[in-house]
Amino acid sequence: MSDETVYGVTYLEVAPQYAASVLRQLSEYKSQFDVLQRIARPHHLVLLDQGTKAPQLAEIGAHLISTPDRREHSAHSVGPAQPLDSALYVVTHIDIIPPRKDEGLELITGMSETSRAVE
Repeated sequence: MSDETVYGVTYLEVAPQYAASVLRQLSEYKSQFDVLQRIARPHHLVLLDQGTKAPQLAEIGAHLISTPDRREHSAHSVGPAQPLDSALYVVTHIDIIPPRKDEGLELITGMSETSRAVE
């Protein structure tokens, strides 16, 4: 795939007592990024965006337990966007060592395409 789009993933850990408030604030920026909330720890959030500009988080900064952890990724296998209000998303992290990069990307691409084909 030759998609040059950059995908940003920002991990946030909010003070538990402010999780609902922060979610309300972040929901105002739906056009800039998607907000995902961890089920078992609802004060753990993930922001997903397209582009190299990190979301501005100044207004919620006082409610964060730790510094936002932002990572930028290139596309390897991206399917059509199908946003659903009640969808369950899985966010995972995969490390690929540089000497086996091509082999690792081929494996991830195959798994991604196979999982999208399953209904």
